[in-house]
Amino acid sequence: MGAYISVIIALGLNLSIQEVAPKLNDADEEKNPYEIAIKDYPQLKLISWQLKDDAVLNALEAKNMYERNQKYILFNEMTEHEKKLIKQLGVEFNDH
Repeated sequence: MGAYISVIIALGLNLSIQEVAPKLNDADEEKNPYEIAIKDYPQLKLISWQLKDDAVLNALEAKNMYERNQKYILFNEMTEHEKKLIKQLGVEFNDH
């Protein structure tokens, strides 16, 4: 690593590190990640039973919904698509 940094300095370049937010998947690139349709995520729909089927949540609402209702989530039935959303939202589960 030191050798790489020495070369970068010798060339007069700057080195920077940036955090990049993960994407849901290629199909979701065009969608606004802050508009989450509950119908697209089975466990989110399950724990959002009080909302209409076409309800849309923002990222904070979805994160809070997952964290507050984690005891009702069927983790063994969760799709990979939904797992990616949970990771992107930064959801923290107590038991999982």
